[in-house]
Amino acid sequence: MLKVVGLQLRLEDGKKEKNLARALEALRKVANREKEVDIFCLPELFDTGFSYVSLKDIAEEIPGETTNVLMNFAEEFQSYVIAGIAEKYEGKIFDSAVMISPKGKILCIYRKTHLFQDEKNHFASGDKIFVIDLGRFRIGLQICYEVR
Repeated sequence: MLKVVGLQLRLEDGKKEKNLARALEALRKVANREKEVDIFCLPELFDTGFSYVSLKDIAEEIPGETTNVLMNFAEEFQSYVIAGIAEKYEGKIFDSAVMISPKGKILCIYRKTHLFQDEKNHFASGDKIFVIDLGRFRIGLQICYEVR
């Protein structure tokens, strides 16, 4: 059996440090209560919220401050972490999901390929999909609207 925890957080648009602190507090609370969680999932753009105005200033490269915190958490609790992050890459901004291993290593960075409505005005579109082998399970990453 695969034990997956999805966290829904109250995010504040543009308040990256506050959102990261809130997410880490929630992750630790659940990790200390629920034993042997295989995967922790954080929401789309959990770090920045949907703050399009300041996106270019607060998006970050991966690895970066946000992913470093998540990598440490993943290693400490021996769990995978999947997190939606505003990513700065090659001069563009992506709505990305990063997957981190229980050893604290980045397994993949998925960049949202099917942008919804005006997201095209703020994000570049990704062009790769990933399937991650977790032993008896294989998983892929999608972000929000792409599930449809």
